[in-house]
Amino acid sequence: MNGVVAFYAISLFCSYAVANGRLNYVSENPWDLNSPCQPYIEDFAEASSRMIRCAAVYSSPPKVCTYCTEEYIAFKQIEYKLRKLENVFSRDNTTCNRVIYENYLISYVSEVSTTITTSIWENSRCSSCVNISWHFETNNTEYAYYNDTIKFENKLYDWRRCVSNFSFFGASETVVCDKCLNSFNELFQFYWYIYVTPSVNFCLDVETT
Repeated sequence: MNGVVAFYAISLFCSYAVANGRLNYVSENPWDLNSPCQPYIEDFAEASSRMIRCAAVYSSPPKVCTYCTEEYIAFKQIEYKLRKLENVFSRDNTTCNRVIYENYLISYVSEVSTTITTSIWENSRCSSCVNISWHFETNNTEYAYYNDTIKFENKLYDWRRCVSNFSFFGASETVVCDKCLNSFNELFQFYWYIYVTPSVNFCLDVETT
């Protein structure tokens, strides 16, 4: 049931982002008590839809941690902003953070947040590959990939570049295998080290490549 709700919530917010131009009428509706909160919800819809799109695009094989970090940070910044809407009020004098998270039987914003944060980012073990230094208050969050992540990506690109270069010039499979064997062995040895060492954890970007 939670999966169905989460999927519906994601679809709802993605539709909001696409139809952003049609949402402006809400703030002009005098009977909509929550219209002062709507612009913030729309910002969340756009940020969450960008993150979900990125995750979908880079899903096979998983590349969320190395390709969607900036989208994730932008999404979490908007999420933080919603939680802090204590000085913005609906027309019945309810704070917007309560309108968004507490006023109804279910908060689609909360469901979408959980799906992105837990089901996508945390389940991909992204914290094992990228270090994010959160600075929500100043909107100045920084991130950096761990050295082992960079090493792996460099070895992967070296091998792929080798295969691509020799294939481009029409080399046979035997020649490609011979010329690119060293770069493949370096990649495989590093990957095997990751796979068999219990104390070393990596995100799905690395483990499923």
